[in-house]
Amino acid sequence: MHKNQNLKLKQYLTTFSRDNVGAYLKDIASYVAKMTDDHVKILRSIEDLMRSNYVVSIDQIVGRAGESRDYVGKIIEELHSMRLIWAPMGREKGYTLNFNGLDALALVALSRRGILSFIGSRIGVGKEAEVYTGMTAEKNVVAVKFYRVGKMSIKKYRRFRAVDISHPNYLEASKRTAAKEIEALRILSSNNVPTPQPIARNRHVIVTSLIDGDPLPKIKDIPRPKKVFEHIIDSIELAVDAGVIHCDLSAYNVLLRDNEE
Repeated sequence: MHKNQNLKLKQYLTTFSRDNVGAYLKDIASYVAKMTDDHVKILRSIEDLMRSNYVVSIDQIVGRAGESRDYVGKIIEELHSMRLIWAPMGREKGYTLNFNGLDALALVALSRRGILSFIGSRIGVGKEAEVYTGMTAEKNVVAVKFYRVGKMSIKKYRRFRAVDISHPNYLEASKRTAAKEIEALRILSSNNVPTPQPIARNRHVIVTSLIDGDPLPKIKDIPRPKKVFEHIIDSIELAVDAGVIHCDLSAYNVLLRDNEE
């Protein structure tokens, strides 16, 4: 990894500490700052192999990475100590990527593309995702959404999502959910529906413009509630006309600015 790339990644940790974000992403930031190109290569190899095998053996990783068994074993041990992979059936059976590793791969990719330079504080958490503030290389403040489809929401995912998975691979479900989300945002944005503007996606992470508003239930007094209601209904109708239906729309999904937009 180039020095300037390492510097950018290390800035994640500085921002996390300054904004007092939860320990989880602070840990991931510190691991990302230590990662080399070889770490990234082995993580990607495991990720690719998981498309057909939930647990992948050392031999499979060696074959995909094209490196010696001893060297792959060394990198695997380092990734395991960073908690970016785990061995659900024991190390002799093989390894699998976890959400830590997926976060690391996404952050590395978004940083190298110049899309993200900083990650700030967490501003939202839901059943399937966490949302953080972020900053682009151009110093624009953005929203960074990490999808984490898990055991509690996998049944809901299968019931309501337009795509499915062949086995409970929560990482794959999270990536596909993020892909559907940014696709919907692009459609809505092009049809003048008031939504966050899509910027980029990598794996289970999407980057969008940040809407400076408050969730509807947190606003005690709305001077013109009828106008706000009509604006919400008009927006829903525009979305339906564009072919997009929000399956879990609630008042918490509606953000209101000071100008009632």
